[in-house]
Amino acid sequence: MLIHTTKLETYELPYKFNNEYGKKTIGVYGDSFAGLAKHAKYNENFSHEHTWPYYLGVLSNSSVDSWGVNGGSEQDLALTLQKSGLNYDDIVLVHTHPLRENIIAKNNIIDLYDALAVIEALTKNKKNILHIFWDKEHEIYKFSNKKYFMNFILKNHPNQSEIYSPTTSKSTINKNDQLGGYCHLSNRGNLLLAIEINKFLFSNDESI
Repeated sequence: MLIHTTKLETYELPYKFNNEYGKKTIGVYGDSFAGLAKHAKYNENFSHEHTWPYYLGVLSNSSVDSWGVNGGSEQDLALTLQKSGLNYDDIVLVHTHPLRENIIAKNNIIDLYDALAVIEALTKNKKNILHIFWDKEHEIYKFSNKKYFMNFILKNHPNQSEIYSPTTSKSTINKNDQLGGYCHLSNRGNLLLAIEINKFLFSNDESI
């Protein structure tokens, strides 16, 4: 899926991490908390080994596709779900601020509640779905599947270079986090988030 944004950026989705030991496939959707493709195209120093989708793939013996759109809205999330086909064993959805405007150009899903209804319809009958929210205030719709609030990790393990951005303005740099990372988290924060997601998705999975 070729993305054209309202900021005149163009990149291809999904970004793929192919795990040669992978037994399963995971699809990751959302905004910059899940977005790797933009970094891969525009940041020459990018390494997916500083992201939670990579760590999740390692922890769960999975290959991971990231459909995250940096700066994306809930409507953009709904569109990428529609276009992707959802052919994954497990799916992680990282929800954004509900009032954010679309960043994908020519996205015909305009209304927020239409988008939420599309997301619910596409995922409610899938067996292993996890919805992630920044915090409880951002959960404006009760989806049918499991959920996780990432505010503790975001508050305590932000990416050090982003501490003054709106996303991490309430966060505190952790002196024990030595390396920066992507997805607004330090490298350690990405690992900790992957561990939490892995527990929610695969706590009863004996294949890991």
